[in-house]
This record gives sequence, structure tokens and C-alpha cells, in this order.
Amino acid sequence: MIMRIFILLGLMLPLRSFAFPEMIRHGYVNCTVCHTSLVGGNLLTPYGRSLAKELLSQTHFLGVPAPEGGEAFLGGAVETPEWLLAGGDLRLLQSFIESPQASRGRFLIMQMDFDLSAQVKDWLRVFFSFGRIEPRMDGAVAKDHVTSPRHGVEFILNPEAEDDRITLRAGRFMPAYGILFAEHTFATRSFLDFGPGQERGAVELAWTREMISVIATGIYNQANGNQVRKEAGGILQVNAVLGESMKLGANYYQTTRDDGAGSYQRRMYGFYSLMGFTKEWYGLLEVNRVQRADGRWGLVETFKLGRELWQGFHLFGVHEFANLDMDQTDPRFEAFSFGTQWYPRPHWELYGIYRKERNTATMSEFQDVVWLLGHYYL
Repeated sequence: MIMRIFILLGLMLPLRSFAFPEMIRHGYVNCTVCHTSLVGGNLLTPYGRSLAKELLSQTHFLGVPAPEGGEAFLGGAVETPEWLLAGGDLRLLQSFIESPQASRGRFLIMQMDFDLSAQVKDWLRVFFSFGRIEPRMDGAVAKDHVTSPRHGVEFILNPEAEDDRITLRAGRFMPAYGILFAEHTFATRSFLDFGPGQERGAVELAWTREMISVIATGIYNQANGNQVRKEAGGILQVNAVLGESMKLGANYYQTTRDDGAGSYQRRMYGFYSLMGFTKEWYGLLEVNRVQRADGRWGLVETFKLGRELWQGFHLFGVHEFANLDMDQTDPRFEAFSFGTQWYPRPHWELYGIYRKERNTATMSEFQDVVWLLGHYYL
């Protein structure tokens, strides 16, 4: 009975995180319209903040319209100079899991980051973030400590060009590969090592136009919180816009990684699609072939279908699948989810999801999972 109550709360009290590729349904096909990063996430541009008010969140809440300028940094309480962008994210999670073996819950601070981006010259941008790390495992005793998940410099090699931009970025950041789902537990983020704290030390060269972009990334290490894992190689991403609200992309990833027990080659490739069917309906699909350390190939997939019932309130369903050795049926991971997402005001996001999942490596039956998240961005 208690579990059913939590499930109902999860469906009634939604939230989410820092990237919103679902904006494809409004014709926004490139992340840089709203974000300072090519792959989206974290720091918003002034135009991105205005869209958060005009298109993403409710225009009225309990009959009261959103305040003028409320979408600005800290709600407009602090005004930054034009050359400096500031932001941050606070995300809180309460999870509940019920399986045939046990019932358990956990509360944690998923994210507490602060971001700065300074436009030093027309051709030079410097970015930096700092935040906290919380132990990932239940019962861990390590103390929280400060980290810098994203930092570096970006050179605009042709600052005079508006529709034909060439940029070079170096530092630590999340590289361009697939869809940057805000839900980092989705299979195509978690199984491919693209979660928070797993940013890469990298150099990125990007050519972007309105309808096409090519991004080449050279990797020299992978972050693991405040630790560094040896990894060297590269990524190539190509994507193209079809029509007004559809984007298709392809990725290829190849590195040599050292996990402490020895070196092995890590390869994966795949495609993704952002689809805006109407102004209300949208879909996100990513499929990847992944090579394990022993050379065997697997498949990892995430598909999300959603509908905005009214501005700022969404219902969605998600299917996830991962089998890292397609020569056999087990072990494999699969999950089916249903959730709600609500943006009552700029800066505020609420998200709830009910999920049936199983990993046949540890259990044969599905377990019930509920996540309740709250997100506030500065």
C-alpha cells in the first residue's frame, strides 16, 4: 500500500534536469540557441532564458502571470555584465525501489553546481564550473568534496561568420555523442559512461551551420569524479536537420582505455533522432552498437515519446534496452517508464517517474522504481 502511494505521488509530482532536446518540436534544432555548449545542458544564454519563460514554463501559475524579468539570473536580483554569463543547478532526488528481495529508499543531492562563462574577446570564451560530489553508493562514508566538472577555453575561429561557425574548445566537458538526456540514468547515458562526473578531458573542433554540423573530439582522459581514468582517442559526430522539426545524427567513438587491470580498445557507433511531430508531440531515439573489453558487441537503446498537455506540463513514456553481448540473450537490462514533467515557473522544474526495470544479471523479475526530483536553476 505504501509503495502504491509513492507511485501515485511520482505521477502527480514531476521534474527534470538541465537539458531539454524536446524543444525540437518548436523548431529549435541546435542546442546553441539556448545553451553556451554545442551539446546543450547547464549554462543558458539570455535567449535561452527568455524561451524558458515564453515556451518552456507556464505563463500563469494559480492565476498569477510570471513576473517580468523573472527568468534572468537569480530572478533578476543580480545583474551581470553582458560579457559574463552565470548560472547554476540544484537537483534533489528521492528514490524508492521495491523488488522481491527488498524495499528501500534514498534521498540525495544529485547536483549542486555553479557555472560561469566569460566572453573575453569576440573570438575567445572562458568557462568554469565548480560543485560538490556525493558518494554514489548507499552506505558510503566518503565525505563530500568540491569538484570542477567543466572548465576550459573556446576559440571562435571565424568570429565574423554568423551562419557558418567554426569553434575550437579545450578543457573538461561532456563530449558530443548522442542525445544529452537530462535523465543520466537512461541506458544510452549510463551504459556508455556519459553520466555526471564522467566528463572527458578533450579538444573539440566543430563546424556548425543552420542545417548541418560536424564535431570532431580528441579525448585524452576521462573524469571519474575528482579522479582521472586513462583514455585516449576520438569521437566524430555528424548531424543534419530535416524540415523544421527533425534532426538526425550519427556518432563514432574509438579510444584506448586503461581501467587499472590493463588496456583495451573501446569502440561504439550509432545514430540518434530528435523528432517534433507536432507542437505538442515529440520523440527522442538513440541506438548504439557497443564493443566490450573482450571484443564482443552489444546494443544499447533509449526511446522517449512525450506530449505537452498544456504549456509547461508533460506526460511521457520511455523504453530502454541494453545487452552488451548480443551473441546471447542474457544478461540484459530493460526498462519501461511513465512519467510527468512540470515547469510551473522559470527556474523551477518538477519531475516524477514510475519505472519497471530488471537486469537479468541480478534478478529475473522486474522491480518497481519511483523517482521524485526537484530542480532549481539560478
